[in-house]
Amino acid sequence: MVVLQYAKVNIFKGKPVVQNTLYASRLLINPDVPEVIEIRDRILASGFSASENFIYHAETPKTSVV
Repeated sequence: MVVLQYAKVNIFKGKPVVQNTLYASRLLINPDVPEVIEIRDRILASGFSASENFIYHAETPKTSVV
């Protein structure tokens, strides 16, 4: 699970690019935070395996999980 915090997606020359906000971005890999654990449990409960690709984009100012 990867969490990208303080970032936004823009389109540049027809392709999506990630841009930092607030002069910084944070990239967290497999963080042990309640929101990520809840999403991970829901994904696994729905039948996805850990080896499959899955994209989830949260529309909150706090966290975006991709």
